[in-house]
Amino acid sequence: MSLDQIVDVQITLGSKSVTRAGFGTPLVLGPNGDFGGDLVRTYTNLPGVAEDFDTTDEEYKWAQRLFSQEKKPKQIMIGLRGTQVAQVETLTPTVQNSTLYRVSIDGVDYEFTSDVDATASEIVAGLLALINADTNCKMTASGTTTLILTADNAGEAHTVSATPNLAIAHTTPNHGVIEDIEAIQQINDDWYCLILTSRAAFDILQASSFIEAVRKIFVAANEESSIKTSSTTDLGSVLKGKSYKRTALLWSGDQENGPDAAWAGRKLPTDPGSEQWRFANLAGITADRLTETELANLNFKNVNHYTTVGGVGIVQKGKM
Repeated sequence: MSLDQIVDVQITLGSKSVTRAGFGTPLVLGPNGDFGGDLVRTYTNLPGVAEDFDTTDEEYKWAQRLFSQEKKPKQIMIGLRGTQVAQVETLTPTVQNSTLYRVSIDGVDYEFTSDVDATASEIVAGLLALINADTNCKMTASGTTTLILTADNAGEAHTVSATPNLAIAHTTPNHGVIEDIEAIQQINDDWYCLILTSRAAFDILQASSFIEAVRKIFVAANEESSIKTSSTTDLGSVLKGKSYKRTALLWSGDQENGPDAAWAGRKLPTDPGSEQWRFANLAGITADRLTETELANLNFKNVNHYTTVGGVGIVQKGKM
């Protein structure tokens, strides 16, 4: 990559400074650690983190990245994620002849019309076959006289609705990243930047949706190869399509070492509005070698990346 590819003059949103309170503190959210019953703790140095985490835990490695930057936060928070629970919905049909039955899952309709001698088993079997035949549906249907919908991924929430002739019972509520964040907010909400140890796309999408509605930001990292391509269904494309302004996605082949934490650690200590987030050099993170096509695809999707320019690793393009 040549230097002229990073010279880009633009008028951008958001130069007004805001108050300092809460801005320097990131919240790392992960499943490990022994908090003695606490959901969240505050740390001012890495030795303190080592008292609660093994050095192989992602939370420790993320904290190490946060505290290793040229500029680093005065304190960080680490929150404990709960057990992820798969959502289950149970639908019971009211048996009617020659009647339409419709189930909607995440906005997609599945319709079955009963015959002149309808039974509950027939109705359930018809809807079950339609739902399970859709490879894009992220819930699996089962049951005989009742239709049972179970989320494929524990912690991934789904919207389910149906016509009045299908009574819905919310058998098992979903428990995912949103519920984890809300639980921590009830205890300590004095943080500004969310950082997940999870790289799961559904975790990132749900967290980004939640963060968009509150006065905080979310820095995520992912190395899915499809993000670098012209795909329109990958994580980067979906985030761009939702026009989120508070989530920054960083594509990194070094995702297991916490590049999102390193980036946040380098930039959170600066005064709000005083510095842009592009061109950051990240201590402890390996820069990627990307082709011109891959760079163009990432830039088009507003996905950030960490590459070497002039012998120095820098983040580009510093976009939400």
